[in-house]
Amino acid sequence: MTESESGSRCLFCCTTSGKRTREHVWRNALREQFPPASSLTFWESSASLSRELVQTRPISQFDMALNGVCSDCNSGWLNRLEDDALPTLISLGRMEGGPPTREQLRSFAFWAVVRAMIRTHTSMAGHAPASLFASAYKNRVSQVLPSGCIVLVAPTQPVAMEAGTHQSAVIDSGYVGHVAVSFGLLLVSVFLASHHPLSGQFTARGAKQVRGWFPGTLWEVAPACAPHRFAPRYLTPAEAKVAGSCLGFFLDNSPCDQFGTPVTLDVVQKSRLGEVPWRGIRKRVGPA
Repeated sequence: MTESESGSRCLFCCTTSGKRTREHVWRNALREQFPPASSLTFWESSASLSRELVQTRPISQFDMALNGVCSDCNSGWLNRLEDDALPTLISLGRMEGGPPTREQLRSFAFWAVVRAMIRTHTSMAGHAPASLFASAYKNRVSQVLPSGCIVLVAPTQPVAMEAGTHQSAVIDSGYVGHVAVSFGLLLVSVFLASHHPLSGQFTARGAKQVRGWFPGTLWEVAPACAPHRFAPRYLTPAEAKVAGSCLGFFLDNSPCDQFGTPVTLDVVQKSRLGEVPWRGIRKRVGPA
């Protein structure tokens, strides 16, 4: 029985009758633009008459997929959105060309939020709520971000974070999520918020605090959508992993990278740490 036959809904348009397709979180064709980090390998197998050897290694973001999107959305507006956004991603990921226009930034930011929402559904828990997908679907033409969602980018030295990071929490029934991923020389950091009044307050506070950790490096692409030229300083791999794990630190967790190695705040100047963890939040957090 296929997923559509089981009656499951498309994450975006909520149809139960449309055929499901295998939707990659990040377009597979980007492998050609951003080769995998040298420290990553994938499924490796070699077989002979006498034995078979299989090794597994951390997954790349280009291998991540799910069957929660209908074919009409996948081949329709989602495909057009990617076609519009990817030239900006490639330009920023290679640090080539001039600053994007406002129109290019709007498409890029909306694409980043949509892909971050999909990315949360590849995790065991902490999925972006249905209200966020409904908002994105409603605004698929205007490309207005759901309220409280914020997109940051930063230049970074090459960092093995290709599967991306995802943290989420439910705070007083409001959803807050964070997804970060690297493409070449670019770190993309997305804060997600539900329509709960507190969610947007927490994402705004989080984006402001992580920018304070690395001043002049992270650029708020949206909702500001202002063209910008990057500062000459690139995040180090250790700094990029801290920026990509920020929600974990704010909630007093102990983030690890995709290899299981703990990420620490040692790279942040003590004078810039602020309130970590955020005072009073832990007792308000529910299951995500």
